[in-house]
Amino acid sequence: MMCVSGVLLLPFLCGGVVPAEIDASALLDRMGFTASDVPSRALWSSQAHVRSVRALIAGREAHYAGDLQQSFAAYRQAVKADPANEAAWLGLARLAGEAKDRGLELEAWRHRLVLCPTDTEAIAVAAELAMFDGRNRDALILLLRRAKADPVELDPIAEVRWDLALGFRLPLVDESEAGQALVDNARTRLMDLAITSPGDRSARNRWAWILQRLVMENAREVARDAAEARLASGQLTHPADRGRFTSACIVMDALDGDAARTASLIRSLPDDDLRLRLHFRQPMQPAEMWLNAGIMHSSLGNKQGGMDLLEEAIRLDSQLPMALNNLGYMLLEQGIDQDRAAELIEHAYELEPEDAGTLDSLGLLRIRQGRLEDDDLGRGAIDLLREAVRLSDNLDPIILEHLGDAEEAAGQHEAARRSWRQALALLTHPGFQKDKIRTWDVVQTGDWGIRVRPSSELYDLEFGGATERLRGRLGVVEESSN
Repeated sequence: MMCVSGVLLLPFLCGGVVPAEIDASALLDRMGFTASDVPSRALWSSQAHVRSVRALIAGREAHYAGDLQQSFAAYRQAVKADPANEAAWLGLARLAGEAKDRGLELEAWRHRLVLCPTDTEAIAVAAELAMFDGRNRDALILLLRRAKADPVELDPIAEVRWDLALGFRLPLVDESEAGQALVDNARTRLMDLAITSPGDRSARNRWAWILQRLVMENAREVARDAAEARLASGQLTHPADRGRFTSACIVMDALDGDAARTASLIRSLPDDDLRLRLHFRQPMQPAEMWLNAGIMHSSLGNKQGGMDLLEEAIRLDSQLPMALNNLGYMLLEQGIDQDRAAELIEHAYELEPEDAGTLDSLGLLRIRQGRLEDDDLGRGAIDLLREAVRLSDNLDPIILEHLGDAEEAAGQHEAARRSWRQALALLTHPGFQKDKIRTWDVVQTGDWGIRVRPSSELYDLEFGGATERLRGRLGVVEESSN
């Protein structure tokens, strides 16, 4: 990206074509942006300035020593003594970033921007925060301000990231053509980097960074294309890298509801080198790959896609209990092909009779069949679900809900209410929610290698509707927050 006197030049791909020019200053004027007045600074000879500088030095020393609490207190003293101490605001912003205090980080960068309106680092961080929060108009203003500022030499991957961010948001000011040209140019450069970048540790970290940024900045389609190009480049000599990029592709497909693209990806990979982020040390069997892909899709809400992928896993290996159980449960839950659901779940139970998830599925099946108590044909829903509850340490609200349903259907009304109350207590307990959200954090950063949705949203996907159903069964009105 080239900046000349506040004019952002957006080069087209075809050689010899005159670059399209976007006047960043004019666009900022059109958006009504006016720079804030810089607050008056404390006199250099004043006691306030002296206190502020001393606190700034103390904050830096504490920061270098790793004492974040002391550093935070000192930086706060510095900006309280002199609100125009831009160095102290910079230190506070970086400290807040390390501590993952987004509120304080945003406040500090805003102050820094007011004091130093052409500070490209402050502009970049503020733009990133705006994009993460979905404040696209604010982000565009900051991206245009960045284009006006003195150019900073960036590595090619970072340049692509900023060009994509700006290009995708230029339509907000009716610059769709120029925005698309910038996006196309950046996409082509990224694909070239994906194919040519070496597979060393430095490149590994850089690619993990760019994929994460693109997903969070509404450029997921570009990230998906780049991940597959990287996977096919031949540059990824370490199996962990191949597993990471495969997982990233599948997860992004799941968000797009595109199981067909995941299927095409898996079929393009060598059967003897199938790896995922969590399973990279040894190649996976093809059926295991399809199973894991199905779990990723269904976990992210693409139920039909997950079912299609599980069908392929079972076609390849009809003895995979988790694939049999998961597909059977989804068929049962959605009221699709109940005979097939029963066949799959019964088979999964034969293979893995002491798995809580399989017992839960079979218990739900028995409820649908009206077999609540044990009979000559075998175990009934109540017995199966009570064992599932025991095996899950009474900590799975969905299994408890199913047990309550079975007990209610059998006329055991008090037992049913106890089970439902216990399930509702779990779902509304802050500790339970926090633990589950933390688990989703681990799944995204560890198992998948990329964070694609807030973990709180994945929690809602997993337990969505259960709280309301249970309140309805118990006749409980949600307590007001006022």
